[in-house]
Formats: sequence, structure tokens, C-alpha cells
Amino acid sequence: MAPLINPLYLGVEVQQHMRGYFASQKPRRLLLPDFFTKKQYGVLLKQLATQKGALRHEAERFSFQELVLPQELKLFLTSAQFKGFLSTVLNKPVRKIALSARRFEHASYTLLHDNVPAGQASFFIIFGNGWDSSWGGSTVYFGGGEPLIFAPVLNSFSLVHPGKDMRAFVKYVTHFVGKKSFVKVEGILS
Repeated sequence: MAPLINPLYLGVEVQQHMRGYFASQKPRRLLLPDFFTKKQYGVLLKQLATQKGALRHEAERFSFQELVLPQELKLFLTSAQFKGFLSTVLNKPVRKIALSARRFEHASYTLLHDNVPAGQASFFIIFGNGWDSSWGGSTVYFGGGEPLIFAPVLNSFSLVHPGKDMRAFVKYVTHFVGKKSFVKVEGILS
């Protein structure tokens, strides 16, 4: 795991601090900026940017491009080391991770829907070249109180364990984005 992610996040004391911070938040959440090393982020970004996505569109549920995860990223996100990192922060074992990669560009979105399970722990990593939060694309967790909003922060890792009634959606990406896009790599934990 050392060559991929920022060495700052590999220290035992830092991981213990992350676990304490995560546990103290209601709902539980953690945002780690500059998650990958600069070099590794560039490599992964290039791999994701060159992929042609498959359009997924159901007007009442979602519109985005689905991508195939690059092999290197998939191997890392399913590795014992990464699961160990997640288990340390969550303070419980992680057995399975269901991965997806979606490109969001102008007119992309997801909506709240009853078919989407509520309250599951998940993480997401954002890849792209420059993003302004006024363009949309924020991940919003909603249900039973104040919404929890994550604006797209490039090369960031977000870990969330929302309340049992909370579901997530991605806000509509406006026309102001032009030709830019971002990729959200997400893992649902079990």
C-alpha cells in the first residue's frame, strides 16, 4: 500500500487519530485530501480519463457514464492492506467491497430512490482535473435530519457510515462545467 497512498496516512498514530475522529462524528465520516501520492494519482487519473464510459440513464433515477476500473486500482482497493486500513478506521472488519466507477459530466446526476439501501458504510475517491463546486456533482446524504454534503474534492478519500435512514445522491452537474468531468470511484462495504 505504501507506494500508492500518501505516506502521511500510513502511520499507526495517524490511523488511530482517524479512527477516533470518525467515531466521534454524527453521522460517522472522514475526508482525507491528497489521498494518493501525486505520481500515483496522475497515473490513475490518466487510466480513468482514457476510458470510454457506457451511458447509464434512467430519467427517474440516474444519468452517468459507467467505467471499468483500471486493474491496478481494482487490485489495490480489494487488497488485504486496503481492507486493513479501512478496518482500522472503522474499528471493525471489512470482508467485501462492491466497487463501481462513474464519470459525472454535464447533465449527470443520481436521485434518492427506495431501491438503494440506506445506512451502509461506503467510501469514495474523486478523480479529475480541476472542479468548482458551483458546477454541482456533490454527494449528498439525506434522511432524518440535516443533509451531509461532500463537494467533489479531487484526489480525496471520503469514508461515510450514515444513519440507518440516510441515502445518498449526486447533485445535477450544470452546464457551467463545460467539457470537464470527474470520476467517482465508490466502494460499498460489508
